Amino acid sequence: MEKTEEIIKRYYRGETSIEEEKFLKAQYRSGHLKEDPFLSLSYPSLPLPSELNEKIRQAIRQQKKCSLRRIYITVGSIAAIAILLLSLKGIFPAYKGKTLQLSDNMKRERFEDALRVIGNVLENPAPSQEKVLYEDKNLIIAIE
Repeated sequence: MEKTEEIIKRYYRGETSIEEEKFLKAQYRSGHLKEDPFLSLSYPSLPLPSELNEKIRQAIRQQKKCSLRRIYITVGSIAAIAILLLSLKGIFPAYKGKTLQLSDNMKRERFEDALRVIGNVLENPAPSQEKVLYEDKNLIIAIE
């Protein structure tokens, strides 16, 4: 067991070989190590550097500033695109097809003309287009 503890200490210092790491993994999986090797190690607590808390706070503030800067850039980009699209819409108005606007008199005249044409067609039947191929007393053969 002493050998395993020594290997664990060397493992966390980064001094173990691949074979020793495989050995530790096998020991942990077989149940010979009761806990995770990291939790079972008891290092004497080392004092933290005095400026560590301040450095952590500065790093957090810096990340917040960067994220706020990204948000401002994103919102500004969206606003710029919206303004560009609106200005392009003003420059190039939507195409509206030109429609022919007729006055009521013109509509009435065209309707009356259409009725006259229909009436003429119905009154005057078209001449028949029959061609007689053979005619006899009892039989007439014709093609339309």
